[in-house]
Amino acid sequence: MSESSITPVAPAKKDPKELPPATQITTEYLSQQTREFLEAFNTRNWDVLEKQWSNQVDHERFTGTIGNHAPALSWKEHIDVYRHMAHDKPNMQIKPIQIDCDINDKEGTAELFIFAEVTGRENGIKTQGLSNLSWRQKRGGQWLCVKHTILQAMGDVEKF
Repeated sequence: MSESSITPVAPAKKDPKELPPATQITTEYLSQQTREFLEAFNTRNWDVLEKQWSNQVDHERFTGTIGNHAPALSWKEHIDVYRHMAHDKPNMQIKPIQIDCDINDKEGTAELFIFAEVTGRENGIKTQGLSNLSWRQKRGGQWLCVKHTILQAMGDVEKF
C-alpha cells in the first residue's frame, strides 16, 4: 500500500479588508487584545493581566480550561495557572503565529483562534498549540471574554 500524497488544505481565510467596517474594527480590536494578553504574560506584567484584562472579562460567566489538566477555572484561578507556569518555566514565551476571528454580529459573539508557538522549555523543546477565546458583546457594545480554552502541545515538537 503506498503512502497518500494528499496535502491538507487550510480553509480559505476571509481577507479582513473584505469584511463590513464594524466587523473589521471588532476583529482588529479583539486580535489586539489577544496580542496584549500574550505580551503581558511574556513580560510577566501581572498588573495588566489582573487589573486591565480583568475589566474585559465577564466574571460571572468566565471559564478557563488548560488542556485536560484542570477543570474550568475562574478568571483569578486562570491567571494563577499562568503565574505558576511562569514560575516553573521562567524563560517560557508564547508567540502568536496566527490569530483568526469569527464574529457573529447577530448573536453578539466572537470566537478567536490563536495558533502559537511556546518556547523556553527545558532541553530547548518548543511546541505549538491552539487556544480559543470566546467573547460576548454586552448592551452598549463592550466585548467581554467569557471563555479561554487552551489545547496543549498541538503540532510539531522540535528542539532548537
